[in-house]
Amino acid sequence: MERNERLEAIYSEFDAAAQGLCADTGGILCEITSEYTGEEEERKLKYRFAKIYYGSFICELVYTAHGTLSQINSILGCVVYADKSEDTIGVPLPLVTDFLDRDVTAPMCIPCISNAAGMRQAIGCIGSVIAQVMPQLTELPADSEKKEALTEFYRKELNTAFDMELEQEEEIGEDELTPYEIMQLEKRFYFDLITDRLTSGAFFQYMKGKRISPRQLKKITESKKSFGYEKRMARLWQSEQPYEIPDLSAISDGLQLYDSNGVQKPNLKELGTMFLSWFVLAICIAPVYLLLYLAVQFFEKRGAEYVLFDPYAWIYTFLFAYITGIATSYFTRLWFYRLLNKKQYEAYEKMDHVVNGAGADKFMKVFLGMIVSASIVACVLLPMQNLKFTSGGFWDNSQLFSLQGTHYSYAEIERVYFKPEDQKQFFASYVIVLSSGKEINLFDLDDSLSYEAELTSLMKEHGILVEK
Repeated sequence: MERNERLEAIYSEFDAAAQGLCADTGGILCEITSEYTGEEEERKLKYRFAKIYYGSFICELVYTAHGTLSQINSILGCVVYADKSEDTIGVPLPLVTDFLDRDVTAPMCIPCISNAAGMRQAIGCIGSVIAQVMPQLTELPADSEKKEALTEFYRKELNTAFDMELEQEEEIGEDELTPYEIMQLEKRFYFDLITDRLTSGAFFQYMKGKRISPRQLKKITESKKSFGYEKRMARLWQSEQPYEIPDLSAISDGLQLYDSNGVQKPNLKELGTMFLSWFVLAICIAPVYLLLYLAVQFFEKRGAEYVLFDPYAWIYTFLFAYITGIATSYFTRLWFYRLLNKKQYEAYEKMDHVVNGAGADKFMKVFLGMIVSASIVACVLLPMQNLKFTSGGFWDNSQLFSLQGTHYSYAEIERVYFKPEDQKQFFASYVIVLSSGKEINLFDLDDSLSYEAELTSLMKEHGILVEK
């Protein structure tokens, strides 16, 4: 099953399971919407929302389809709206349970959803939390003081998240954001931040059914920047009271891809395949860069009596090819994995969208474009770094990536002398001294003296003595 087919199955299950949760918990309506990123032709789903309307409040399931490169993808979370007014800001469910002083042990940010069954279990897990706090959520809209207290509680968490006091201006100009728009932006940043925090570290261990280490507990309990919900969970873990997590077996394979800190584990077979693919791709790309380099070098020689290049600069084209191969391998990884690791390919392909989401695709397209562009420019400019001798004088393009250079007549050459190697210069070279006092050390272009015969002959033709 291709990535898009697998994702479509997850989206379909999200819609169906959200509708089922709405019916099971007494919801009135379930509204499904989506947010995309990218151009119309290549747009990718970033968020999918399922707003479940109850009598006086709203619960919104939020599926984060992807992040950027190396981030955990395919995450389900939930946001609660205390009433149905248009200016009500949604508050993440973990924060709501903490405000309601409920020791809820079921995860409320669930990552690594790699199939439809995983989505079904994840929504069931969050649905169990909604069911637990349903009586208090039902009473919340009618209690204005408690709603105001929730807002203040949320603002306190925002201050923790952003590590500063968030102030609102009394008067907002026409070109500025309204307080509601500011809160909406803050909500998105906070939701992304809490999602990141609750899908790594101790919470990853917790979802994997592993014991939380004392170091991780200390990090949460002693940090001033920990969220209230994090500290609540840390207290529960420290108490070692038995707690039960709803069945999340369908996401266990995805969770196993990451270590206790939510960092992707190295896979030796995957790394071996990756290194081999870099080498193969570099071999395929190198001739293109080398031919470009040689073509520019050929045109630089036209109309010149002699051109002095760095004789080893062409080697850099293989470096550029290798770097390009590394970037290109992201898009060919599945093909190489299927070719070299057939037995593990199905499991690898199944988890691919968890590790490499559409955000990573977009980033790598831009990154590859930058690498290719920079490599082409370098392949063009490297052979243009030279000394070009013509019948009327010579062009000094010895400076790195010099585009135009400086022209000198042979009459401006005062002398050319040999400079032996010493403590400052490890290789011998020739130096061109101009009447202006400027010295051009040919060591900067070629430290091999391979140009000695051509330079001596050329200078002799133009009546210039070469001292040695």
